[in-house]
Amino acid sequence: MSELNIQPAVRPLDNLRLMTIDPALRQLASEIEDGAALPSPRCPDCGVGTVSFAAPTKFETAGMREARKHDAYDPDWEKGTFVMQGVCGAHTCQQVVVATGTWRVDYGTTGGYPESYADQFAVFYRVRQVHPPLRLMELPDDAAVNEALGGIAEGLLTAGAVLFTAPGLAATSLRGCIERFLSNAGISRKTAKDRFRPLDRRLVEWREKDADRDGIADLMLAVKWLGNTGTHEDSVLTAADVLEGARLLDEAFHRLYVSPAITAAAAAINAAEGPVTF
Repeated sequence: MSELNIQPAVRPLDNLRLMTIDPALRQLASEIEDGAALPSPRCPDCGVGTVSFAAPTKFETAGMREARKHDAYDPDWEKGTFVMQGVCGAHTCQQVVVATGTWRVDYGTTGGYPESYADQFAVFYRVRQVHPPLRLMELPDDAAVNEALGGIAEGLLTAGAVLFTAPGLAATSLRGCIERFLSNAGISRKTAKDRFRPLDRRLVEWREKDADRDGIADLMLAVKWLGNTGTHEDSVLTAADVLEGARLLDEAFHRLYVSPAITAAAAAINAAEGPVTF
C-alpha cells in the first residue's frame, strides 16, 4: 500500500487524534501503597472519560488465620487477593471496569512516626488483570490511517488484555503489530520459497523505500527486540517494559501519520501567508 498522503486543505487535523500513552498505565504497572491515590486510566470503551476506582476489597489467603497463631508471626506475613470496581466518568459512557490482583503487607514508605510497631506496615496492591482491557495507546481516529495500519488495533487489544498477567506475551503482541503493519504495507512476510522472512530484513526493506523512515524503523526495531525477549521461557520482562515498547510504537506511528499532517498544515499557512480553511 502506498504512503498515506494527508492534504490539510481537504482533511481536518481534528481527524487525526494525537496518540499518547496513558500515564495511569505506569501507575497500575507498579505496586500501589494503601492510602495513595488510585490511578485513573482512560476508559477502555469510550477512550474519552477516565475511570475512577473505589477502594479495593481484600480477601485473605486460606492459611492466614492459622499463620496468625504462630509464635513468630509478623504483619508482613499478611497477603491475599483483591478486587476493585471503577466507573468511567463520562456521562454518556459510565462503563464499569473491574481490576483484580494480589496484596501483601510490608513496611510503609510514607514516612512519619508510627505510634506502634504495627503502624510501621502498609498494604501494597499489585494489579494482575483489568477488564475490559485498558488501551495501551490511541490510534488515529481516521479510517484511511486505520486501513493503512492493517489490523494493529487487534494486536494492541491482546497486549492490553495480558499486560499485567503475562508481560512477555504482551510484548510479543506488540511485535506482531509491526509484522501486520509491514504486511499491509506490501512487505512480504515470506520468501519465494514460502519461508518466513526475519522481521529485521522486512524492516530494512521498508526503510529503504523512503529515507525519512530511518528513525521510524529504528523505533520499530526496538519494539521487535522487546518482543523477542518476551518469547523466551526465562523472560523477566515487566509490564513497565511493555509500556516502554508501546511508547516507542506510539512514536513511530505518530511520526508516520500525525507529524506529516501538522507539517503540511504549517506549510499551507506559510504558503498562504495567513489562515487556511482546513
